[in-house]
Amino acid sequence: MQHSAWHALIKEQLPEGYFAKINRFLDEVYASGTIYPPREKVFNAIQTTDLADVKVVIWGRILPWTKTGTGLEFFST
Repeated sequence: MQHSAWHALIKEQLPEGYFAKINRFLDEVYASGTIYPPREKVFNAIQTTDLADVKVVIWGRILPWTKTGTGLEFFST
């Protein structure tokens, strides 16, 4: 995670070890077949957007219609 503000917020909100548990789960899912977005883009929004620039977060399970998952499905400028 590149932005320390995100790291601080997530650490404050989630129980200790939760992110490691999420990563283990994602590793298992991605090992089972082709999944979109690619593993390295799962947290793309957090890695490319500074927390101070976020106005609203929509956390959902909307699947991309094509095989072009970016991890930024609701991105808007």
